[in-house]
Parts: sequence; C-alpha cells; structure tokens
Amino acid sequence: MAEKSNQRVKLSKMLLKNSLIEIMHEKPVEKITVKELCENAGINRSTFYLYYTDPVSLLVELENEVLDNAKEFLGKVDSNQDTLPYLITFLDYIKDNSMIFNTLLRPQENLSFQTKFMKDILAHLNAAVMLNCPPDISEYIYNFVIMGSLSVIQHWIQCEYNIKSKEMASLIYQLSNTAIMNYRNTNKGSVK
Repeated sequence: MAEKSNQRVKLSKMLLKNSLIEIMHEKPVEKITVKELCENAGINRSTFYLYYTDPVSLLVELENEVLDNAKEFLGKVDSNQDTLPYLITFLDYIKDNSMIFNTLLRPQENLSFQTKFMKDILAHLNAAVMLNCPPDISEYIYNFVIMGSLSVIQHWIQCEYNIKSKEMASLIYQLSNTAIMNYRNTNKGSVK
C-alpha cells in the first residue's frame, strides 16, 4: 500500500514539473499561477499544496534535481579522461534532456541556477586545470570560463543543437584553453 502511495506522489510531482517546464516556455515562473499549473498537469490544487507552497518552490525542487542528476551522471564519467570526452558527455546529457535545459538555461532567466549549474559542472574540471596563480586571480579566470561556456551552450540550445556535441565540446575546450594559456603565458614571470 505504501509503495502505491509513493508511486502516486512521484507521478503527481512529475506531472507538476512537466507542467511547469511547459508553461515556463511562455512566461517566467513569477507569473505562473498554481491554478494554471494544476489545470495543465491535470491535478487538483490541494494535491499541489501537499508538496509545494508556490510555483517557485516547485522550480527550486526541479533545479536541485537537475543539479543532482547532472552530478550523478557526470560522476560516472572516468575522472582520468581528458577534458574533451568529459565535455562531449556533458553536452550529450544536455541534449538528451533538452526539454528541461531549453527552459532552465534560457538567456536572461534564472541566472542564479545557470551560474550554479555551470560552476558545479566545471568544478569537476578544476583539478585538471592548474593555473599556478593566486586564488583571487584564478576565481576571475574560472568565472570567465564558466560564463563564456554558458553563453556558448545557450546559443547552441537556441540554434537547436545545430552543431554536433563533439564539435561543440571542441569549441568550448579550445576557447577556454586559449584563455587560460594566454593568461599563463602573459604572467609567467609574475606568477609563482
């Protein structure tokens, strides 16, 4: 009996999250009402309020799930791999989950999630990139790489994945690596 109840909870939450993603293609979460969310999901409002206080709390849960799933997915990638295969795997993950990422990584919306998402993902690459510079400087370089990569990925999504994941990973890798190498070469004498 408890298993059946648990399945109902999962189904209700899944329907609400799918409904949220659909509606967020049309308008920001702040303008979405519980009523329209529930009507779109085919669920009554009392069920919604069993789990969430408002559409924003539903979005927060969805974002956390996406972050956890991405970390779990990327945790399965061999950490001894080069950066390029890692990026290809990451971009394939985005493409395979395009409905969610088309919404959550849309430019000018949900910037705190986007930044956290990219930082979490690129944290896996942090160990592979040895900058040999003071931590306060390396933060700027990593932020440049993170936000630049995010912008490129957003454009790729807007262009409906018109470039293969392998080519996109190569582009991101080359742009990021060029920025890091230029910094290293410019500051060889001043960095200890």
